[in-house]
Amino acid sequence: MAVERLRQEAFELQSEQRASKATVAAGARAVDVPGLMQADPGTRARTMSALQRGAGNAAISRALRPTLARTLGAEQADHIAEEVHDGVEGWGTDEDQIYSAMAPVTAADLPQLSGVYRGKFDADLVEDLRDDLDEDAIQANIAALRRSGPDATAYELQEAMEGLGTDEGRIYRALSGVGDAELPAIEAAYTARTGNNLRADLEDELNTEEFRRLPVYQAIGLDAVAQQVHDAVEGMGTDENAIYGALAGRTQEAIDQIAAAYLRMYGTFMIDDLIDDLNEDEMARLATLSPAFAPEGAAGADSGAPTAVAVQLRDAMEGIGTNEAAVCAALSNRSPADIVAIKAAYLALTGRELEVDLRDDLSGDDLQRALAQLGMAQTITETDTELGGLMFGNFDFSFSGGAVTVTARLKFEFRDDVPVDERDPFKTRFLNAARTTWEHPPFGLHGEGACPTPDVPVEIQVLEDDANPHKVVDVTNDERREHVIIEVNVSKHTTDKTIAHEFGHVLGLCDEYDGGFENLMFWHENRADDPTGIMNNGTEYRARYFESLRQRVQAAAPPGCVYHVVRTR
Repeated sequence: MAVERLRQEAFELQSEQRASKATVAAGARAVDVPGLMQADPGTRARTMSALQRGAGNAAISRALRPTLARTLGAEQADHIAEEVHDGVEGWGTDEDQIYSAMAPVTAADLPQLSGVYRGKFDADLVEDLRDDLDEDAIQANIAALRRSGPDATAYELQEAMEGLGTDEGRIYRALSGVGDAELPAIEAAYTARTGNNLRADLEDELNTEEFRRLPVYQAIGLDAVAQQVHDAVEGMGTDENAIYGALAGRTQEAIDQIAAAYLRMYGTFMIDDLIDDLNEDEMARLATLSPAFAPEGAAGADSGAPTAVAVQLRDAMEGIGTNEAAVCAALSNRSPADIVAIKAAYLALTGRELEVDLRDDLSGDDLQRALAQLGMAQTITETDTELGGLMFGNFDFSFSGGAVTVTARLKFEFRDDVPVDERDPFKTRFLNAARTTWEHPPFGLHGEGACPTPDVPVEIQVLEDDANPHKVVDVTNDERREHVIIEVNVSKHTTDKTIAHEFGHVLGLCDEYDGGFENLMFWHENRADDPTGIMNNGTEYRARYFESLRQRVQAAAPPGCVYHVVRTR
């Protein structure tokens, strides 16, 4: 067996990858910073990403740290310092006075204003503010101290993992829409806040299945095959059929890439773990399935052949029960040409169509995943669901024809105090406000790796349906606080902006504004640092609003396929 050769090739391939990264780092450190600042946004973004990956976030901070411009006049800074100090001094705190004084101050102004404040009162401006105001109030009302960018995401992750229990949903929302380019800055910000490694903390707080739901850390392409092999040898017992299925029929080049990925991901040689977990007869069978595991100068009878994969599929589905993991592994990351050959070999081996047997033995997401691996269209439907979001949400979900469609049906009921001639105009206004905001959102899903549908548009249908509604819209003439529980409770005076916000609850989204004591309630996912989001007090979309849709599509995606929420316009 070519054990030493496999170890050496895996090590050499991993070394080549490291050398490539080192080259990128050297180039990034030599970047022309003044020229970079004058470059177009696309060039600047690509160069910044290279610098982050190569030289690290500390280097990017040193290289691009701007000279803070004094945007406050001396008299204005002096007046603001006086107003803030007066607001925090003595009995009680005058929040409104502080907020008004700090309104024109930006983050760039803070060093100047802090210096003035210390010179006048021998005190720290930021410490005085944080001593007298709670953090949510600061985030909602003082823009200069508002968390933003990577630090805001790092804060959300820190809060989700601190204390008793872990808020998994908050973690998923925080990392929704985050890609490889953004991750290094977030990891650096998290380390700056906590002193810890973000990935290590996530792996500690989440179980394996929960961690793999994070798209930014999911295995893509052949990395997923390495992950399948590791899963098969890890823990109690060994899933031999999953190993055979994952490695059967792979070319020498593919096996080398899988072995290098295994070494990079787990720090051990795949061949060593296989030898530890498989007995001599099992290793001999593996040698018949892939030339990489045969003795030097020899090759297995079915080396590289679709028949090897067909045998694994038959063995995984015959007898009592079905080994879903082995089926998935056998079909994972195969080319379209490979799939055609495997289907033909399966028919020749069993006399049955592979698709027919898969439909007989699998169901739910396991079946949808296998069909996708065969290159067939997926159809996933959920009715009367909130997809794990706010329990008062209710809609239908469909992933069909490569697109996600969410449908919410509404029925309007008017109290007697609403004039009859005002009911249809309000109904029209409500539907228009919800549709204008939500029907064609500027976000969709983009798939990396072995995804059957690389780009998935999202459409949200808002329909009036008196016969079969998801929600009843209860309308009164009196002013009331709008809210969504069993019904959507509004008044005829409710603004279009508030209608759009309340409809977000129908989609399973929680409130994000600073709600005082309500911040502790289950319908709040506080993002006081992000006041312009629709679910806060603004009108802007956020990637996290579409995270539950991504997770539902991802649940049935084949290994090596990772979907991200992305802006489409």
